[in-house]
Amino acid sequence: SLTDIDGYIGLSLLVDRLNGRCIATTAWQSEEAMIASRPATDPYRDHAAQILGGSPSVDEWEIAVLHRDHHSTPGASVRVTWARVDSEHVDRA
Repeated sequence: SLTDIDGYIGLSLLVDRLNGRCIATTAWQSEEAMIASRPATDPYRDHAAQILGGSPSVDEWEIAVLHRDHHSTPGASVRVTWARVDSEHVDRA
């Protein structure tokens, strides 16, 4: 399981049931841990895509801020805000 992989912090799966869009994120303690996890995580991603009938696209980002200390409950929701910013301003978060 993902929890057995060194550097693993957590997983989120966001779904928009109206348009069928899914965003799965995994968080890692460092970029090095994320890179090292690729061979172990690829089969999970491919299997999830097969089950959901989609085709995955992977982006890797730095986590500027993370607060994660609880589980979600049925019906929990998330608001996702996409923004393009100058990279020099990212540390202001």
